[in-house]
Amino acid sequence: MSEQEIEKCLNEEEFYLLLADGSTLLLPSKSRLKFQISNPNLDKHNIYPYAPFVGLNGTLYLIQNLYELHKKAYLD
Repeated sequence: MSEQEIEKCLNEEEFYLLLADGSTLLLPSKSRLKFQISNPNLDKHNIYPYAPFVGLNGTLYLIQNLYELHKKAYLD
């Protein structure tokens, strides 16, 4: 996809979860939850050794955040 197609998609579609690189996450979107799963890192320094989400610890972190988002959706 071209950058213009990505921007159009992010502006038109509502996503429950957006998994993307750092530059895509900076674009406006209607996503309820965003996770950076690949480089580049444009506005932060990752010192956490399990990012992006690899292995058991990364998987548990992702599951925890998805559960919290799901729980919040039913309480709102």
